[in-house]
Amino acid sequence: MILLGLGLRGFTLQRVFRGDAIVFPVGDAQYQLRLAEFSLRRLPDVLRFDPLVNHPGGAWIPWPPLHTLLLASAGRALGGTQHDLELAGAWLPPLLGALAALPVFGATTVLAGRGIALLAALLVALFPISISYSDVGNADHHCTVSLFGALWLWGALLAAREQPKPSLRTAAQALVVLGRLGVVFSWGGSLLYVFLADGAVLTVLALRGRADALRAHAFGLVATALPVALAVPALGPPVGGPFTALSLSYLHAPALLALASVAFVCAALERSRPTRRVGVRAARSAAVAAIAAAALLALPGLLPTLRAGAGFVGKGEPWAARNAEQQPLFAPGRANGWLRPLWNFGGFGYAIPLVPLVLLFVARDPRRRDPALVLAIWTTGFGALATAQLRYGNDYAPAAAVGFALCIDSLRRALPERSGRIAATLATLLGAGPIVAQHALQARVEIAARNAAAVADPLLATPAGTLRRFAEEVRRVTPETAGYFDPQERPAYGILCPPNVGHVLHYVAHRATPSDGFGPYSGSRHWEQSRRFFELRSEDPAVRTADALAARYVMTAEYGPVEYRSLTQRLHREDGLERGDSPRFERFRLVTEGPRGGRPLTDLYGGIAAPGVAPYKLFERVAGAVIEVQTEAAAPVEAALVLHSPFGRQFRYVAKTTAGADGIARLRVPYASDAKTPVAAREPWELRVGAARLPVVVSEEAVLQGATVSISLPVVPAG
Repeated sequence: MILLGLGLRGFTLQRVFRGDAIVFPVGDAQYQLRLAEFSLRRLPDVLRFDPLVNHPGGAWIPWPPLHTLLLASAGRALGGTQHDLELAGAWLPPLLGALAALPVFGATTVLAGRGIALLAALLVALFPISISYSDVGNADHHCTVSLFGALWLWGALLAAREQPKPSLRTAAQALVVLGRLGVVFSWGGSLLYVFLADGAVLTVLALRGRADALRAHAFGLVATALPVALAVPALGPPVGGPFTALSLSYLHAPALLALASVAFVCAALERSRPTRRVGVRAARSAAVAAIAAAALLALPGLLPTLRAGAGFVGKGEPWAARNAEQQPLFAPGRANGWLRPLWNFGGFGYAIPLVPLVLLFVARDPRRRDPALVLAIWTTGFGALATAQLRYGNDYAPAAAVGFALCIDSLRRALPERSGRIAATLATLLGAGPIVAQHALQARVEIAARNAAAVADPLLATPAGTLRRFAEEVRRVTPETAGYFDPQERPAYGILCPPNVGHVLHYVAHRATPSDGFGPYSGSRHWEQSRRFFELRSEDPAVRTADALAARYVMTAEYGPVEYRSLTQRLHREDGLERGDSPRFERFRLVTEGPRGGRPLTDLYGGIAAPGVAPYKLFERVAGAVIEVQTEAAAPVEAALVLHSPFGRQFRYVAKTTAGADGIARLRVPYASDAKTPVAAREPWELRVGAARLPVVVSEEAVLQGATVSISLPVVPAG
């Protein structure tokens, strides 16, 4: 199963390995590589403060360090170069994703035989949602979270089973601690998983009066809290506040200890005042839990951060509402919305609400009762999260694989032998058939793409490769700046960009941005300012915002509705030229565009790109030179410059005005006639005053400093 899972995760190999480059998905995978590249040089150190994020000012990093250290260590083991790191970033995720089949197999054997366990391992290897989060090149942290979450599940089910030997209870708790620590040190929002997973275990053990198992679980929670308490101070100020639930913080250790105290007290009560009445156990366990919760809520600033966490899970703020991976699994009001479960879990996706009910049926067997009840609560919580947001589907997948396999096993057991086998086979085919069909179709698509005609630059055949090439161009045409490998230094400038390309600029271009894939969770003020910048329609507020964010450059992308007329859309599609009643832009000049022949970001999302427009453009915020002309009052004055771009086109920037009553005309222009940028002029400006023309040289220095270029008449008459 591990080899099958690895093979399926390698289907997209050709999209990642393009020519001599390794191309990673647009988004968080790029930033994980940026973190890993830092650690590759300084193992075991990790980048805790990044001056490239939340420019100007920088930000503390909200991600825990485990996944970063795994990537960096793998890169070091392969040779220690950046290429070795990228090889690790390409292949470590599918390996970790495929390895999840092992703990899923182990978890299933707690409740069923090896045949059903093999089915569960097969399912987690096949689930499209698991593959999409751990396929080749997806260097994000989700693969690590899912693997350790599966180990945690395996240990939890083992711990819930009646263990005749203390050594077996210890081994089960060791597995729980390993899985829990792996999740906590891989994902900032791990407290949600702690309360769901450990809450499931504590609920079952307390209601069942399992004093020894409760004590063992409490010791496991304490064993988790100790390294967390030691690590948090070394990682810098938690993003969101000291007791935030949105990142690894000082809240984690008290929360773990609060759960441990509940387990200890419930175990002590069961020993000192044993009872067979479930209602009594439930009442006193709830009272103990309420006291522990009240103690936690007394921590300063906890309630606001819990509300913020609820906003993230419930998509109660703009970033979450628009984030693709935070969309619901079921979306009946949207096109093909009912097919989302099929695309992510095959036919099993529609059975997600049934899994906990079937597990309650399984729990009627006294030999399987406690682990079945734990799994029922586990799949209820994680299933609800996966239904609400696609991102949680990957972490639900291990428990889902166990649950779906047990559903099939229960169907077989509930019917006569022959009928049961037929029903179980049909259920398996209905659930897994669409998944197999998807993989077969994907294989045909990848083979066809592999046999397609080669292009001069293989990277330009994919949107992600095109973006990488442009980020490399950004690094080439902009001045080098500080802060990439030394967090004590500050970048001299930043680049305003759409947030979904920010991490690419960090890793590939080594440039700072005010906003990125962290959204509002790392320097929300600058993210909000950046978001508003891309909605502005006039130049003056755009200039003020760019200056406030110390953003010397603006990167635009061919993405979004064609009819939208924001400043950045006009820059991208019209080069900021005067169009009808829309004035020209005087303080943003096009530096470069392209790559020629590349695919725009729009292609990733099924949008419609404006024809003939470069996928990306880079503009520079300049003061603009002022061409000052002395002529007759009310005389029309026009300055024009023909510009040539590496995209293989030329365009004409025209500035027009009328002389005032004093006969002076002033034109602010953003382009120099002697610029060395990729987009540049080959001839001087042509100045027209009335019927006369005059060539004018506007220097790069004048454009950058806002200097005045005075023109002396007489003007040479047109010939």
